[in-house]
Amino acid sequence: GHFREVGRVHEIHVTLSVPINTGQARKGILFIDNLEVGDAFGNDALEMAEIFAGQIGVYLRRLRLEKELREREVRNRALLEALPDTISRHDEAGRYLDVRPGMSFSSHHSPTELLGKPLQALMGDENQDAIQAFQEAHDKARQTKRIQHAEYSFMFEGKRQYREVRVV
Repeated sequence: GHFREVGRVHEIHVTLSVPINTGQARKGILFIDNLEVGDAFGNDALEMAEIFAGQIGVYLRRLRLEKELREREVRNRALLEALPDTISRHDEAGRYLDVRPGMSFSSHHSPTELLGKPLQALMGDENQDAIQAFQEAHDKARQTKRIQHAEYSFMFEGKRQYREVRVV
């Protein structure tokens, strides 16, 4: 019917077909038709078709992996947002790289204002013990590649605050 007429099926002299694989499964078949001669596809054409089908397979695998990554990001973001704790990332000098405030987050600065600032500048001289406890846990975590725990207290708005920190 219509496909035979539009697809020019009756004019096909030879078809080269190559599987499209993603590494785990066959996802399709690449068909290359020649409408002119019956011996159009030699070894070079077969090799090129296999390379092209391989690239299609790589592309399909990449699409699947990107979709899985997006799904994991959504799941991980939901888990992080459900945590009551503040999560922050610091560089070697103690400067904030990322801040995700928890329910008990209290600061004179917004999380965005903290970025790039060292812990020492924000906590002041009266809280050197807290800064030192945090820095020691941070240094030990970097050296041992293991989670470190530290407990410290500091003054905030005239009141003593107590914190526990886990450094990864």
